Amino acid sequence: MTHSGEQGFTILEALVALVLMAVAAASFYRAVDFGARGTRLADHEVRALTVARNELIAAAQRGMDGPSRLSGVSKDGIAWTAIRTPLAGKLSATSVYAAQVDVQIEWRDVPGQPVRSLTLTTLLAEPRMP
Repeated sequence: MTHSGEQGFTILEALVALVLMAVAAASFYRAVDFGARGTRLADHEVRALTVARNELIAAAQRGMDGPSRLSGVSKDGIAWTAIRTPLAGKLSATSVYAAQVDVQIEWRDVPGQPVRSLTLTTLLAEPRMP
């Protein structure tokens, strides 16, 4: 409501503009927070996969003579268990010793949240010595 000859915004117009800016800022904050949370989750998954991959490599380096079950916790708090299971059957009659190695890992993205887990599997083969 302006009187003739006066220029500028009314209080109502200024309040409407302020409310619109607040809604836009809140939407922007939610989008940024959602992106940051997704980045943290992806980072935790990459760390967990790295631990699992490293344990698969370690299991291969231990070979068939190493323990059949090992477990531990990484410095990032990711719990892992490596299990080697000999594969019997047709391969037992050959000169190849084969085993399946499963690495199970568990972690929490945020304390108090549900445990997340995954399992990587590979096969190992070594020649049998007569």
